[in-house]
Amino acid sequence: MKHTLLTFLTIALLISSCSNDNQEEFYDASECDTSNVTFSATIDPIISRNCKSCHGVGNGTGITLVSYSDIKKHVDNGKLMGSIKHLPSYSPMPQGGKLDDCTISKLDAWIANGALDN
Repeated sequence: MKHTLLTFLTIALLISSCSNDNQEEFYDASECDTSNVTFSATIDPIISRNCKSCHGVGNGTGITLVSYSDIKKHVDNGKLMGSIKHLPSYSPMPQGGKLDDCTISKLDAWIANGALDN
């Protein structure tokens, strides 16, 4: 009985010690497809999921990210990516933590391709 209990506790300890909450350590850039990033299919859903709850219409933050023109204005002045990448002198966004590298790469690819309303 002691041996079974000791074996069970050892296995439980090993399993619990193998978890890792840092997704970036498991991120593989080759799995991030940035080849066909569009505003409607990629960027707007990212902004909707991560930004619009605080930066919607009438939110009181002074920054609205609802329409393409709202988002493009903050792309053009550099504030969108400065905040998303948590660069010095920008307010880090989202406030709950940094977006994963693949999401940031998709935003970068869209901007590099002209930040089109497509």
